[in-house]
Amino acid sequence: MADVFLSYAREDLPFILRLTAALHARNREVRVDLEGIIPSARWMEEIRTAVTEADAVAFVHLHTGLLTQAREWETRDRDRSLLLRGGELEQAETWLADQTGRKPVATPAQAQLVLTSRAPPPAASAASGSPRWRSRWRCWPPSPSSSDRPPSSSAGSRPPVS
Repeated sequence: MADVFLSYAREDLPFILRLTAALHARNREVRVDLEGIIPSARWMEEIRTAVTEADAVAFVHLHTGLLTQAREWETRDRDRSLLLRGGELEQAETWLADQTGRKPVATPAQAQLVLTSRAPPPAASAASGSPRWRSRWRCWPPSPSSSDRPPSSSAGSRPPVS
C-alpha cells in the first residue's frame, strides 16, 4: 500500500520526478505512473485500488492549471478578478522561477498572469472615485437630499416629536 498516490498532467513530469524523489527521501512510498500506461479495464481497476488504498491522493496540475487560467484571463480582457492570490500565487511564482532550462516553458500569458497578480492594483481605479465605481456601491436607505426626498404629504405623516 502506498503512502501517496500522485495523479498529474504529463507536462508536469519534471516537477513530479522531484516531488517523488523528495517523498522517497522522507521514506514515503509513492504510487505514480511515470511511463504512460495504456488504458484498459484492468488498468482502471488497478487505479481504483491504488487510490482507495493510498493514505493520501494528490492531483498535481501546475502547468496545465496555470495555462487554463492564463487563457481565461486573456479571453476576458485581463479581468483583475481572475488574478492569482494567496497560496495559488506563491505556487505559480515558484513554478515560474524554476523554469530555467525546463520544458515545457512558461507561455508569455502564464508569465504575465503571475506578474500582474503580484503587482498592486492600479491606483486610479479605486482612488479616483470614478462614476462607474461609485455607481456600484450605494447606501440603503439613500441619504435624504432634496432630490431624493419623497414629496411631503400630510397623510400618514407623524407629528413632530418635541
